Amino acid sequence: MKTLTKSFKRNLILRTYLMRAAATLTRVRMLRHAGAARLVLATVLTLLCSLTAGAEEVINYDLWLGEKRVTSANKDNILDQVDDKGEPTAKFDPATTTLTLNNPNISGEYNGSRIHSDIKNFDLTIQGCYHATGNDYNYGIRIYGNLILKGTFTFRG
Repeated sequence: MKTLTKSFKRNLILRTYLMRAAATLTRVRMLRHAGAARLVLATVLTLLCSLTAGAEEVINYDLWLGEKRVTSANKDNILDQVDDKGEPTAKFDPATTTLTLNNPNISGEYNGSRIHSDIKNFDLTIQGCYHATGNDYNYGIRIYGNLILKGTFTFRG
C-alpha cells in the first residue's frame, strides 16, 4: 500500500508540474501572440499616421459661387474654369477674403443667389469681371458683411 501511495504522490506531483508547465507555456504563447498583436497594431498605426500626415483637412468657407461651395481644396480654381491665358476664372484668398473673378460662368444658385457669402466681420473684395444675368435666382450677390467692388461689373435686372 505504501508503494501505491508513493506512486500516487509521484503522479500527483508530476501532474502538478506538468500542469504548471503547460500553464506557463500557454502564458508564454499568449505573451508572444500579444507581443505579435502589439507589433502588428503598432505597424498599422504607424502606416495610418504616415498616410494621414500628408493629408490636410478640407476647410469649408462660408462662400458659394452658384451651387459650388468654396473650400480650401478648390479655392485656387473654384469653378474649374480657366480663361484664354490659363488663369482661373474664380479664385479665393482666405487670408484677405478676396474673391477674384475674371468672366466666370457661374451656374446654379445657393440660397437664391449666384454669389452668396456668410462670411461675417470680413471685407469681401471682388476683383475683375462678373456679369450677373439670368432670371433663375433672386440675387446676383448676397453677402452678410462689407462688400468692396473693384473692377468692371454689369448688373442687369
